[in-house]
Amino acid sequence: MLDSAAAFKDRAASIGVTAAELARLEVLNLDTFGKLAYGCSYVPGQADDQPLLTLIERVCEAAPPPEERVPVIRRLFFESYTLANADLRWEQCTKRDQELLGIRHDPLWKPGADGVVREVRQKEEALADTSSDLHLKYCLQRRSLALDQARIIDYEKMERWSRTMLEAYSALPIDGYKKVSLDQIQRADLELFKFLMKHSREGIRPSGGVAPLEAILDRAITSAEIRLRLAPLPAGSGSGIKRKHDDLEPETANKAKHSPDDIAKLKRTIENLTGQVRNLKSRGSSKQPPTGKGNKGLGRGSKGMMGRSYKSTVKMPPELVGQSPMTDQGEPICYSYNLDGCNEAAPGQRCPRGWHMCTRPGSKGFRAMAVDQKSNKHKQAYATVALDLASEEAVKFLLSLLKQPGRVFYVHAAPPCGTCSRARERRLKRAVRRLGVKEPSPLRNAQFPHGLPTLQGTDLKRVTLANRIYANIATVLSQAIIAGAYVSVENPTRSWMWQTSWMKQLIERFNLRAVTFQQCMHGGKRDKWSTFYTNAPWLTFLAMECDGQHSHLPWGVTKDGKKYKFNTAEEAEYPPVLCERIAAATSEAALHAGVQEVVPLPKAPSRPAPSKMAAAGRQPRGNRLPEEAAFFGVPAHTKALTCEKRQGADDEGQNPMKLCAKLAILRTEAEFVEEALKLSHPFDSSEAVTDDIKMYIFEVLTEGPAAMATKRQKALEYYAKRAVELQEEEEKLHAQLPANRRALVEDKRGLLLAEMCRDAGVHDDGLADLQLSGAPLTGISGATGLFSPVEQQPPAMDDTQLMKSSRWSRKMVAAKDSGVADVSLQEEVWNITMDEVKRGWLQGPLTEPQVRKELGPLYVVSPRFGLRQSDKTRPIDDMSISLVNSSFSASYLLELDGVDGVAVLARTFAGAVDDSGTVRLALSDGQVIEGELHPSLNLDEARRILGRTLDLDSAYKQLLVRQSSLWASVLQVRNPSGEPFLFISQVLPFGASASVYCFNRFSKALQMIGARLFSLAWVCYFDDFTQFDLAAMGDSSQMTAEKFLDLVGWKYSVKEAKRKPMSPIFSVLGVDVDLSASKSGLVLVRNKESRVNQIQLEISEIVSSRAFSSSTASSLRGRLQFAESQTFGRAISLFMRSCNSRATGAKPGSNLDDDMMKELQWAKGFIAEDCPRILKVDQSSVRVVIFTDACLEDNDRTAGIGMVAMVCRDGIPTKKFFLSERVPKEVLEKLQVNTPKVIAGLELLAAVMAVDILKDFLVARRAFLFIDNEAARASLISMWSPIFTHARMLQHLWELVRSKSIFMWTSRVPSLSNVADKPSRFEIVQLVEAGFIRMRPKWL
Repeated sequence: MLDSAAAFKDRAASIGVTAAELARLEVLNLDTFGKLAYGCSYVPGQADDQPLLTLIERVCEAAPPPEERVPVIRRLFFESYTLANADLRWEQCTKRDQELLGIRHDPLWKPGADGVVREVRQKEEALADTSSDLHLKYCLQRRSLALDQARIIDYEKMERWSRTMLEAYSALPIDGYKKVSLDQIQRADLELFKFLMKHSREGIRPSGGVAPLEAILDRAITSAEIRLRLAPLPAGSGSGIKRKHDDLEPETANKAKHSPDDIAKLKRTIENLTGQVRNLKSRGSSKQPPTGKGNKGLGRGSKGMMGRSYKSTVKMPPELVGQSPMTDQGEPICYSYNLDGCNEAAPGQRCPRGWHMCTRPGSKGFRAMAVDQKSNKHKQAYATVALDLASEEAVKFLLSLLKQPGRVFYVHAAPPCGTCSRARERRLKRAVRRLGVKEPSPLRNAQFPHGLPTLQGTDLKRVTLANRIYANIATVLSQAIIAGAYVSVENPTRSWMWQTSWMKQLIERFNLRAVTFQQCMHGGKRDKWSTFYTNAPWLTFLAMECDGQHSHLPWGVTKDGKKYKFNTAEEAEYPPVLCERIAAATSEAALHAGVQEVVPLPKAPSRPAPSKMAAAGRQPRGNRLPEEAAFFGVPAHTKALTCEKRQGADDEGQNPMKLCAKLAILRTEAEFVEEALKLSHPFDSSEAVTDDIKMYIFEVLTEGPAAMATKRQKALEYYAKRAVELQEEEEKLHAQLPANRRALVEDKRGLLLAEMCRDAGVHDDGLADLQLSGAPLTGISGATGLFSPVEQQPPAMDDTQLMKSSRWSRKMVAAKDSGVADVSLQEEVWNITMDEVKRGWLQGPLTEPQVRKELGPLYVVSPRFGLRQSDKTRPIDDMSISLVNSSFSASYLLELDGVDGVAVLARTFAGAVDDSGTVRLALSDGQVIEGELHPSLNLDEARRILGRTLDLDSAYKQLLVRQSSLWASVLQVRNPSGEPFLFISQVLPFGASASVYCFNRFSKALQMIGARLFSLAWVCYFDDFTQFDLAAMGDSSQMTAEKFLDLVGWKYSVKEAKRKPMSPIFSVLGVDVDLSASKSGLVLVRNKESRVNQIQLEISEIVSSRAFSSSTASSLRGRLQFAESQTFGRAISLFMRSCNSRATGAKPGSNLDDDMMKELQWAKGFIAEDCPRILKVDQSSVRVVIFTDACLEDNDRTAGIGMVAMVCRDGIPTKKFFLSERVPKEVLEKLQVNTPKVIAGLELLAAVMAVDILKDFLVARRAFLFIDNEAARASLISMWSPIFTHARMLQHLWELVRSKSIFMWTSRVPSLSNVADKPSRFEIVQLVEAGFIRMRPKWL
């Protein structure tokens, strides 16, 4: 009937279709029910029936069609659709997913009763009975048995998944959510088998007696996308998840239709599964058929079985396995973009390989705001807002964010658990107590969960503070739930926090569900039990118990040097895997709920290598500089570096695509040694000095001082003329500003500065606008070509959040700034503030109504406090506590010329000319410029260098705050009586992050213009410009710099203490630079005498008072570290371990113990000795190259150390030594106090022993130390180790390096290329035959 034209014609006529309309339907080839049913894209029940009306117009040949004919044709269409839909029964529309489960429909030919043979459809599937929960359980058990019998998955492993599904199916739903349906667990089960298939493309083969799919099954069960299928759905229809037809209510069942996007997505899924199954079949075969003549392979466009064209299965790179290869629209994603980066398209655009999007499903880029205390010792991986959650003001601030409708989707809280830990109830082992380990005492119990009544002192304070935090977090989470957000709160499962009244009330009031798991199942190193209480159903998948398939680190106590630490402290941070899973599940749930995702910011180049530090005689930590000797050469062990497809002609003239691999081969020992002997020492590098300054040095030495003075004068005269010509335009621009702001920048010549930037090639188009309009204090900083871009991170808060929370942040600031203990300091700050009002920098004093009238109600207040320095009191505008700094993010990295830059420039200038009178400098592109010293200069004059520091006057106050940011520039200052008043800052506040970044753009531009247009050899660090020049140039450099700044309107200090002439000894950044021996190629850098005296006085006061609080320790440590970093650094952390523990809070209290007293006395002597940093112009070609290694054998009972060293000149060894010694038993036992595996300690011992026995050959020389253990190398560079025995060795090494002025660079050598490997194993014959001299050590 469906395809009968006669039946169609009879029915049409019977309902009133005219003969003309029937004839028209025949012309349109719509003369059967089946054809008419699909004659247009309209589906009954669809909201838009325009496609049907268009069809009726074609049938009636009238637009619009006659109203009386529309119902007739509509009825005929509906009847056609109904017949077609009835013929196409849903149970016959099998999916590929069903085929994977063994369900199919096979055609069968049978003779009918009339003798005619017809094709009939016969179902061959055997359906299991799942009509009850018991039958469902039996069905899953039979499947587990079948998989076990087939040796694919162990029965117990599969039953674990079955139990997970049944538990989710039988669990009672929480309020607002439906019970998990049978359809949901079927979908989750299907997703699990898709996961198994996706990750077993290499075939299903048993390995080591383990069923082939067991490991993949474990990963599948913990997969967020699978467990999310078992989460309860919201009771309403807002989840956005399509429900199955038979789950709908009867009256709405007929209305459920798939959208075109759903159908397209389903087709892509079926197509992917088809390719995966075909791939599995091909992998299962033993060999692929040959692809030669007469047997063509199935390449692109070729057709396989039954003439169908199949797409090949995509193989993911190993690093991206488990992530998505396609976008939601089925388009490919570029793998290179997700790995090492791809430059062929911008983020979010498409390159030839695919779209530049993230392959990780959970990386959705939603805006998150992290809140943490300011003094958290753990490293934060995200920008945080520092809040004290124990304060009422912080709670009010967070509640104000929750009042912003639709902004908060999910809130997670992890309160501190130290006072609630049940581990306090466990007694330490007697052996541990005998070692002097202090046993923590319980602070709470079941009867007193809010704290034991006997608590006092520090314990009482800690518990009270923790209780306040618990109460505040419960308040915030309650309001979050009321506001419609999802929440979770975490603590150890047995924590007493769960028994506090605040948490119990929160859990009971909102019926929060407990999700309990062991962290080892989510990437943790220990089997810690944690519990989330949550109303977020998608987090239930976290619930897992340890499966016993992995090892755990031990609990208890571990020795750390002289101290013991509890291993529970290491579990305070969440494992990264746990974080990723929570983020992925939350992102997916948010997208289902319709949350709009934030477009991620584009990536930028990584932070540049610190070559400036290396050139200044300090080796940077880590691996941020490339290795000095390349690892790879010829022949031996190969490593693949890159692999790519390229087009290339073959022998037959064809141009096929070829796979090209770039390989590297590790050098042999001899080749690596040969390469190492040719190296230039990093301490001799001048890369940190720009080519502009090198060109001036070259010109002044080869053309003479007179020529350079003339060149400078001509440049000044030219731009003075241009300033006059541009003055009228400058005045027009200034006239656009309000009078009070115009007065602040009246001397600034923005147009002249812009012209100088263009002439000098300074790329920053925003400088002129910033100078005139001011800098914004919030948002993301503008782009600049002056500094390297960095990967942009959005601010922790946006402007809307900051504004709307300003009411509470003002109260928070008022509570923190309730009074100042030092009244005299408060009076000084007030006097400075009123002086700034007179200068026009500040507007005030004002009251709150006055500020509200000026700026509106949403203004942010930052407190101002005073900091006493040696020569003045500096006012600090604390824009961190007001959260203004949390609303700012920089798009570039500041690279400033600190003491390192100053030292390198001085050494480069002093070493530019050699003893023969040849001037030689290497430029950044590798070009070496050479010339002869000008006749007007002799060698002494060419090496006699002078220097000075130019200081910009009130630097930040020379730039405006943008008017649109004045709401964030309000300051609160208390008068001498303690009354608070408000001031609006028109200029950059000293304390705003935006001020730092904006000002340094100007200072860098001024430095580059001065070097390129006015031949100034200077570097800048914030507002300090350090100048160098030949003594023969007189005051030319000083006069040129000052006249240049006068031209552009930048003020510099003219105070006698600041404006000093060029001198052989001058001060900069708290250090003295001594150029008096520059003629001999020496530059000395030492701390200023005033700084040394100040630190010594502070230490004396601490020792005499015997009061050493954490804040005092932290302040002293900062001063000491800054002081040592300017000279011969990295000793403070090494020699002051106890003081560092007090500074970090690891050792609470305020009393001085014996260890701290000894360390303070050492620090006093260390800072008094003040050994300067020596930068030597190395005219000598002598180098010392050292290789060290160690071995640990015989079940960790025998150890050896080895060394091979060469003293060479011009790359040729002149002296050769080696060391090959068995480590004495007593030395090895000291290293093995905590563990027998001490290879890192032995490697460190070998290096220290090598330097010790070679110390007489290393005096004031450049040396390379090659080592093949990364842990030991890191310790040698940083001069620090948490292990006590290692620290002792490093202390000895530091004393050697410092006393002998050894310039040592530690580098990496691959083990297979390390020439010291054989002597560490006592194989020395070859070395003896080669003429190496054996050295004997003096054991440490």
